[in-house]
Amino acid sequence: MKNLFLLSSIMVCSLLIVGCEPVEDIENEINTEIDNTPVSGISEYTLVEEDYTDILELDFANFSNNEEAKTLVPDVLTDLYPFWGKGSQVLVTYNLYSPQPEVEGEPIEYTLVEDDYAPYTEYGNFDNYEDIKDFLSNKYPNAEEGQLILLTFDFYSGSVNTLTQGFLFEGSEWLQTTSVTEAQYEEMGHGQYYNFNSEDQAETKLSILLNNTVSYETIEEDSIKRMLYKYYDGETLYQVANFIYTNQEWMLLTNIATESLKFGHDGETWVPDNTIKYEFVEEDYSTIEAALSAEYPNATSSASNYGNFDRREGTDAYWNDAMILEAINVVLDELNPDAENGQKYELTYAVYNGTNTTETVFVIKEDGAWIYNPDA
Repeated sequence: MKNLFLLSSIMVCSLLIVGCEPVEDIENEINTEIDNTPVSGISEYTLVEEDYTDILELDFANFSNNEEAKTLVPDVLTDLYPFWGKGSQVLVTYNLYSPQPEVEGEPIEYTLVEDDYAPYTEYGNFDNYEDIKDFLSNKYPNAEEGQLILLTFDFYSGSVNTLTQGFLFEGSEWLQTTSVTEAQYEEMGHGQYYNFNSEDQAETKLSILLNNTVSYETIEEDSIKRMLYKYYDGETLYQVANFIYTNQEWMLLTNIATESLKFGHDGETWVPDNTIKYEFVEEDYSTIEAALSAEYPNATSSASNYGNFDRREGTDAYWNDAMILEAINVVLDELNPDAENGQKYELTYAVYNGTNTTETVFVIKEDGAWIYNPDA
Protein backbone atom coordinates (compact mmCIF):
# COMPACT_ATOMS: atom_id res chain seq x y z
CA MET A 1 0.00 0.00 0.00
CA LYS A 2 2.83 2.31 0.89
CA ASN A 3 4.56 1.55 -2.44
CA LEU A 4 1.32 2.14 -4.31
CA PHE A 5 0.96 5.60 -2.69
CA LEU A 6 4.57 6.45 -3.59
CA LEU A 7 4.03 5.39 -7.21
CA SER A 8 0.85 7.46 -7.42
CA SER A 9 2.67 10.46 -6.05
CA ILE A 10 5.46 10.09 -8.62
CA MET A 11 2.92 9.81 -11.45
CA VAL A 12 1.04 12.93 -10.26
CA CYS A 13 4.28 14.90 -10.02
CA SER A 14 5.34 13.72 -13.47
CA LEU A 15 2.02 14.79 -14.94
CA LEU A 16 2.32 18.17 -13.27
CA ILE A 17 5.81 18.64 -14.62
CA VAL A 18 4.84 17.60 -18.14
CA GLY A 19 1.68 19.70 -17.97
CA CYS A 20 3.54 22.84 -16.82
CA GLU A 21 6.15 22.91 -19.57
CA PRO A 22 3.75 23.76 -22.44
CA VAL A 23 2.23 26.61 -20.36
CA GLU A 24 5.68 28.09 -19.75
CA ASP A 25 6.50 27.76 -23.44
CA ILE A 26 3.30 29.53 -24.42
CA GLU A 27 3.94 32.25 -21.87
CA ASN A 28 7.47 32.74 -23.14
CA GLU A 29 6.24 32.91 -26.71
CA ILE A 30 3.67 35.55 -25.76
CA ASN A 31 6.26 37.59 -23.90
CA THR A 32 8.65 37.34 -26.83
CA GLU A 33 5.94 38.41 -29.24
CA ILE A 34 5.05 41.36 -27.02
CA ASP A 35 8.71 42.35 -26.78
CA ASN A 36 9.14 42.13 -30.55
CA THR A 37 5.92 43.96 -31.43
CA PRO A 38 6.63 47.68 -31.39
CA VAL A 39 4.16 50.16 -30.01
CA SER A 40 3.34 52.66 -32.73
CA GLY A 41 1.65 56.00 -32.51
CA ILE A 42 1.06 59.28 -34.30
CA SER A 43 1.47 62.58 -32.53
CA GLU A 44 2.44 66.23 -32.78
CA TYR A 45 4.91 67.91 -30.48
CA THR A 46 6.35 71.41 -30.05
CA LEU A 47 9.76 71.59 -28.43
CA VAL A 48 9.93 73.59 -25.19
CA GLU A 49 12.93 75.37 -23.72
CA GLU A 50 13.91 72.42 -21.53
CA ASP A 51 14.21 70.19 -24.59
CA TYR A 52 16.91 72.45 -26.04
CA THR A 53 18.77 73.22 -22.82
CA ASP A 54 18.36 70.09 -20.66
CA ILE A 55 18.02 67.16 -23.05
CA LEU A 56 20.13 68.53 -25.92
CA GLU A 57 22.34 70.76 -23.75
CA LEU A 58 22.19 73.68 -26.19
CA ASP A 59 22.95 77.25 -25.16
CA PHE A 60 19.86 78.68 -26.83
CA ALA A 61 16.29 77.47 -27.26
CA ASN A 62 16.60 77.12 -31.03
CA PHE A 63 18.52 75.27 -33.72
CA SER A 64 21.15 76.95 -35.89
CA ASN A 65 19.82 75.30 -39.04
CA ASN A 66 17.50 72.54 -40.22
CA GLU A 67 20.31 70.01 -40.49
CA GLU A 68 21.01 70.43 -36.78
CA ALA A 69 17.32 69.90 -36.07
CA LYS A 70 17.28 66.71 -38.15
CA THR A 71 20.26 65.41 -36.18
CA LEU A 72 19.15 66.32 -32.65
CA VAL A 73 15.36 66.04 -32.60
CA PRO A 74 15.52 62.20 -32.58
CA ASP A 75 17.17 62.41 -29.12
CA VAL A 76 14.17 64.35 -27.83
CA LEU A 77 11.70 61.90 -29.38
CA THR A 78 13.54 58.91 -27.89
CA ASP A 79 13.22 60.56 -24.49
CA LEU A 80 9.54 61.40 -24.99
CA TYR A 81 8.41 58.14 -26.61
CA PRO A 82 10.77 55.43 -25.32
CA PHE A 83 8.39 52.57 -26.20
CA TRP A 84 7.35 53.71 -29.65
CA GLY A 85 8.75 51.79 -32.60
CA LYS A 86 8.46 51.24 -36.33
CA GLY A 87 5.60 53.03 -38.01
CA SER A 88 5.37 55.79 -35.42
CA GLN A 89 5.21 59.36 -36.67
CA VAL A 90 5.59 62.68 -34.89
CA LEU A 91 5.20 66.12 -36.44
CA VAL A 92 7.72 68.24 -34.56
CA THR A 93 7.62 72.04 -34.38
CA TYR A 94 10.84 73.75 -33.35
CA ASN A 95 12.57 77.13 -33.25
CA LEU A 96 15.09 77.93 -35.95
CA TYR A 97 17.59 80.76 -35.83
CA SER A 98 16.79 82.88 -38.86
CA PRO A 99 18.52 86.27 -38.54
CA GLN A 100 16.73 89.09 -40.32
CA PRO A 101 18.59 91.78 -42.27
CA GLU A 102 19.52 94.76 -40.10
CA VAL A 103 21.52 97.94 -40.38
CA GLU A 104 25.10 97.75 -39.14
CA GLY A 105 27.30 100.83 -38.71
CA GLU A 106 26.96 104.23 -40.34
CA PRO A 107 24.91 104.67 -43.51
CA ILE A 108 26.50 105.98 -46.70
CA GLU A 109 24.72 108.76 -48.57
CA TYR A 110 25.23 109.01 -52.32
CA THR A 111 23.60 111.01 -55.10
CA LEU A 112 23.95 109.70 -58.64
CA VAL A 113 25.51 111.91 -61.32
CA GLU A 114 24.87 111.73 -65.05
CA ASP A 115 27.76 109.35 -65.78
CA ASP A 116 26.38 106.82 -63.26
CA TYR A 117 23.32 106.22 -65.45
CA ALA A 118 25.30 105.74 -68.67
CA PRO A 119 25.70 101.91 -68.49
CA TYR A 120 21.95 101.52 -68.03
CA THR A 121 20.19 104.22 -70.02
CA GLU A 122 20.71 107.22 -72.27
CA TYR A 123 18.02 109.22 -70.51
CA GLY A 124 19.83 109.98 -67.25
CA ASN A 125 17.44 108.07 -65.00
CA PHE A 126 16.51 104.57 -63.89
CA ASP A 127 13.24 102.87 -64.79
CA ASN A 128 13.66 99.60 -62.87
CA TYR A 129 15.14 98.48 -59.58
CA GLU A 130 17.28 95.68 -60.98
CA ASP A 131 19.51 98.28 -62.63
CA ILE A 132 19.76 100.16 -59.34
CA LYS A 133 20.87 97.04 -57.49
CA ASP A 134 23.39 96.27 -60.24
CA PHE A 135 24.74 99.81 -59.91
CA LEU A 136 25.16 99.34 -56.16
CA SER A 137 26.97 96.02 -56.65
CA ASN A 138 29.45 97.72 -58.98
CA LYS A 139 29.75 100.87 -56.89
CA TYR A 140 30.29 99.02 -53.60
CA PRO A 141 31.85 95.63 -54.48
CA ASN A 142 33.29 95.19 -50.98
CA ALA A 143 30.21 96.18 -49.03
CA GLU A 144 29.83 94.40 -45.70
CA GLU A 145 26.64 92.78 -44.53
CA GLY A 146 24.34 95.33 -42.94
CA GLN A 147 25.68 98.31 -44.92
CA LEU A 148 22.94 100.86 -45.61
CA ILE A 149 23.15 103.13 -48.65
CA LEU A 150 20.86 106.18 -48.74
CA LEU A 151 20.69 106.63 -52.47
CA THR A 152 19.32 109.68 -54.28
CA PHE A 153 18.46 109.05 -57.93
CA ASP A 154 16.12 109.97 -60.75
CA PHE A 155 13.46 107.39 -61.53
CA TYR A 156 11.05 107.26 -64.43
CA SER A 157 7.54 105.92 -63.88
CA GLY A 158 5.29 107.87 -66.17
CA SER A 159 7.32 110.93 -65.27
CA VAL A 160 10.80 111.51 -63.84
CA ASN A 161 10.98 111.94 -60.07
CA THR A 162 13.96 112.38 -57.77
CA LEU A 163 13.84 109.82 -54.97
CA THR A 164 15.93 109.09 -51.90
CA GLN A 165 15.68 105.48 -50.85
CA GLY A 166 17.54 103.10 -48.55
CA PHE A 167 19.21 99.93 -49.85
CA LEU A 168 20.54 97.37 -47.39
CA PHE A 169 23.25 94.83 -48.22
CA GLU A 170 22.16 91.40 -47.00
CA GLY A 171 25.47 89.68 -47.69
CA SER A 172 24.74 88.50 -51.21
CA GLU A 173 22.28 91.05 -52.56
CA TRP A 174 20.96 94.57 -52.09
CA LEU A 175 17.53 94.80 -50.49
CA GLN A 176 15.11 97.59 -51.25
CA THR A 177 13.58 99.29 -48.20
CA THR A 178 10.55 101.52 -47.68
CA SER A 179 11.29 104.67 -45.67
CA VAL A 180 8.88 105.91 -43.03
CA THR A 181 7.61 109.28 -44.25
CA GLU A 182 7.30 112.44 -42.18
CA ALA A 183 3.52 112.17 -42.49
CA GLN A 184 3.65 108.66 -41.04
CA TYR A 185 5.84 109.78 -38.12
CA GLU A 186 3.28 112.49 -37.41
CA GLU A 187 0.43 109.97 -37.62
CA MET A 188 2.18 107.78 -35.04
CA GLY A 189 2.84 110.72 -32.69
CA HIS A 190 6.50 111.31 -33.53
CA GLY A 191 6.24 114.45 -35.61
CA GLN A 192 8.50 116.61 -33.45
CA TYR A 193 11.79 114.84 -34.21
CA TYR A 194 10.64 112.36 -36.85
CA ASN A 195 12.10 109.34 -35.10
CA PHE A 196 11.13 106.66 -32.59
CA ASN A 197 12.36 106.35 -29.01
CA SER A 198 13.50 102.72 -29.37
CA GLU A 199 13.56 99.76 -31.74
CA ASP A 200 10.81 97.99 -29.79
CA GLN A 201 8.58 101.04 -30.06
CA ALA A 202 9.26 101.28 -33.78
CA GLU A 203 8.36 97.63 -34.41
CA THR A 204 5.14 97.89 -32.42
CA LYS A 205 3.94 101.11 -34.01
CA LEU A 206 4.95 100.16 -37.55
CA SER A 207 2.99 96.92 -37.21
CA ILE A 208 -0.09 98.93 -36.25
CA LEU A 209 0.54 101.41 -39.07
CA LEU A 210 0.85 98.75 -41.77
CA ASN A 211 -2.22 96.84 -40.64
CA ASN A 212 -4.34 99.99 -40.49
CA THR A 213 -3.27 101.42 -43.84
CA VAL A 214 -5.80 100.84 -46.58
CA SER A 215 -4.25 99.33 -49.70
CA TYR A 216 -6.09 99.44 -52.99
CA GLU A 217 -3.63 97.06 -54.58
CA THR A 218 -3.64 93.28 -54.12
CA ILE A 219 -0.92 92.22 -51.70
CA GLU A 220 0.47 88.80 -52.50
CA GLU A 221 0.77 86.22 -49.72
CA ASP A 222 4.26 86.08 -48.18
CA SER A 223 5.18 89.52 -49.53
CA ILE A 224 8.07 91.10 -47.61
CA LYS A 225 8.19 94.77 -46.62
CA ARG A 226 11.33 96.25 -45.04
CA MET A 227 10.49 99.47 -43.22
CA LEU A 228 13.47 101.82 -42.80
CA TYR A 229 13.09 104.08 -39.79
CA LYS A 230 15.07 106.35 -37.48
CA TYR A 231 15.25 106.02 -33.70
CA TYR A 232 17.09 107.87 -30.95
CA ASP A 233 19.60 106.19 -28.65
CA GLY A 234 21.94 108.96 -27.63
CA GLU A 235 22.13 109.77 -31.32
CA THR A 236 19.83 109.32 -34.29
CA LEU A 237 20.28 105.86 -35.84
CA TYR A 238 18.77 103.95 -38.74
CA GLN A 239 17.26 100.47 -38.52
CA VAL A 240 14.98 98.17 -40.51
CA ALA A 241 11.85 96.36 -39.34
CA ASN A 242 11.04 93.35 -41.54
CA PHE A 243 7.43 92.33 -42.09
CA ILE A 244 5.76 89.49 -43.97
CA TYR A 245 2.18 89.53 -45.26
CA THR A 246 0.41 86.34 -44.24
CA ASN A 247 -3.27 85.54 -43.72
CA GLN A 248 -4.21 89.13 -44.63
CA GLU A 249 -1.98 90.62 -41.94
CA TRP A 250 1.50 92.14 -41.75
CA MET A 251 3.54 90.15 -39.22
CA LEU A 252 6.90 91.22 -37.78
CA LEU A 253 9.72 88.87 -38.72
CA THR A 254 12.02 88.10 -35.79
CA ASN A 255 15.35 86.29 -35.67
CA ILE A 256 13.55 83.11 -34.56
CA ALA A 257 11.41 81.32 -37.12
CA THR A 258 9.11 78.39 -36.47
CA GLU A 259 9.58 75.26 -38.56
CA SER A 260 7.77 71.92 -38.60
CA LEU A 261 9.21 68.61 -39.70
CA LYS A 262 7.79 65.11 -39.60
CA PHE A 263 9.87 62.30 -38.08
CA GLY A 264 9.20 58.61 -38.46
CA HIS A 265 10.53 55.57 -36.61
CA ASP A 266 12.28 53.10 -38.92
CA GLY A 267 12.41 50.29 -36.36
CA GLU A 268 15.71 51.36 -34.88
CA THR A 269 15.62 55.12 -34.49
CA TRP A 270 13.77 58.30 -35.39
CA VAL A 271 14.57 59.70 -38.82
CA PRO A 272 13.36 62.80 -40.69
CA ASP A 273 10.47 62.14 -43.03
CA ASN A 274 11.37 63.72 -46.37
CA THR A 275 7.82 63.67 -47.70
CA ILE A 276 7.09 66.49 -50.16
CA LYS A 277 3.48 67.62 -50.53
CA TYR A 278 2.36 68.37 -54.08
CA GLU A 279 -1.01 69.06 -55.67
CA PHE A 280 -1.49 68.42 -59.37
CA VAL A 281 -2.02 71.49 -61.59
CA GLU A 282 -3.67 71.72 -65.01
CA GLU A 283 -0.38 71.38 -66.86
CA ASP A 284 0.23 68.01 -65.21
CA TYR A 285 -2.82 66.47 -66.86
CA SER A 286 -1.61 67.73 -70.26
CA THR A 287 1.80 66.21 -69.57
CA ILE A 288 0.11 62.91 -68.75
CA GLU A 289 -1.86 62.99 -72.00
CA ALA A 290 1.29 63.60 -74.03
CA ALA A 291 3.04 60.64 -72.40
CA LEU A 292 0.25 58.08 -72.14
CA SER A 293 -2.26 58.93 -74.89
CA ALA A 294 -1.20 56.01 -77.09
CA GLU A 295 -1.96 53.54 -74.30
CA TYR A 296 -5.00 55.23 -72.75
CA PRO A 297 -6.46 57.59 -75.39
CA ASN A 298 -9.89 58.11 -73.81
CA ALA A 299 -8.70 58.39 -70.23
CA THR A 300 -5.86 60.80 -71.00
CA SER A 301 -8.03 62.96 -73.25
CA SER A 302 -10.61 63.24 -70.50
CA ALA A 303 -7.95 64.05 -67.88
CA SER A 304 -6.47 66.79 -70.05
CA ASN A 305 -9.84 68.29 -70.96
CA TYR A 306 -11.32 68.34 -67.47
CA GLY A 307 -8.21 68.54 -65.31
CA ASN A 308 -9.05 65.43 -63.29
CA PHE A 309 -9.07 61.63 -63.29
CA ASP A 310 -12.38 59.93 -64.03
CA ARG A 311 -12.85 57.39 -61.21
CA ARG A 312 -16.23 56.06 -62.37
CA GLU A 313 -15.59 52.39 -62.94
CA GLY A 314 -16.97 51.14 -66.22
CA THR A 315 -16.64 54.38 -68.19
CA ASP A 316 -14.31 54.69 -71.20
CA ALA A 317 -12.29 57.34 -69.36
CA TYR A 318 -11.93 55.35 -66.12
CA TRP A 319 -8.60 55.56 -64.27
CA ASN A 320 -7.78 52.63 -62.01
CA ASP A 321 -5.08 52.75 -59.32
CA ALA A 322 -2.42 51.20 -61.55
CA MET A 323 -3.08 53.73 -64.32
CA ILE A 324 -2.91 56.61 -61.86
CA LEU A 325 0.44 55.30 -60.62
CA GLU A 326 1.70 55.39 -64.22
CA ALA A 327 0.50 58.98 -64.46
CA ILE A 328 2.20 59.80 -61.17
CA ASN A 329 5.49 58.46 -62.54
CA VAL A 330 5.13 60.73 -65.56
CA VAL A 331 4.45 63.83 -63.46
CA LEU A 332 7.11 63.25 -60.83
CA ASP A 333 9.78 62.34 -63.38
CA GLU A 334 9.02 65.66 -65.05
CA LEU A 335 8.76 67.57 -61.77
CA ASN A 336 11.75 66.08 -59.97
CA PRO A 337 13.89 64.10 -62.44
CA ASP A 338 16.86 63.96 -60.05
CA ALA A 339 14.92 62.57 -57.10
CA GLU A 340 16.88 59.91 -55.26
CA ASN A 341 15.57 56.55 -54.14
CA GLY A 342 13.77 56.94 -50.85
CA GLN A 343 12.22 60.30 -51.72
CA LYS A 344 8.56 60.41 -50.69
CA TYR A 345 5.61 62.44 -51.93
CA GLU A 346 2.16 63.15 -50.61
CA LEU A 347 0.16 63.78 -53.78
CA THR A 348 -3.27 65.30 -54.14
CA TYR A 349 -5.03 65.24 -57.48
CA ALA A 350 -8.50 66.07 -58.76
CA VAL A 351 -10.94 63.27 -59.52
CA TYR A 352 -14.49 62.94 -60.77
CA ASN A 353 -16.54 60.13 -59.22
CA GLY A 354 -19.96 61.60 -59.86
CA THR A 355 -18.87 64.77 -58.14
CA ASN A 356 -15.72 66.85 -58.31
CA THR A 357 -13.40 66.04 -55.43
CA THR A 358 -9.78 65.10 -54.70
CA GLU A 359 -7.80 62.05 -53.64
CA THR A 360 -4.51 61.94 -51.76
CA VAL A 361 -1.96 59.15 -52.07
CA PHE A 362 1.57 58.55 -50.78
CA VAL A 363 4.37 57.33 -53.03
CA ILE A 364 8.05 56.59 -52.64
CA LYS A 365 10.83 56.18 -55.19
CA GLU A 366 12.41 52.73 -55.20
CA ASP A 367 14.78 51.30 -57.81
CA GLY A 368 14.27 54.38 -59.97
CA ALA A 369 10.46 54.17 -60.09
CA TRP A 370 7.62 55.64 -58.05
CA ILE A 371 5.45 53.14 -56.18
CA TYR A 372 2.64 53.47 -53.67
CA ASN A 373 4.27 53.78 -50.25
CA PRO A 374 3.20 50.76 -48.19
CA ASP A 375 4.40 52.34 -44.94
CA ALA A 376 2.57 55.65 -45.30
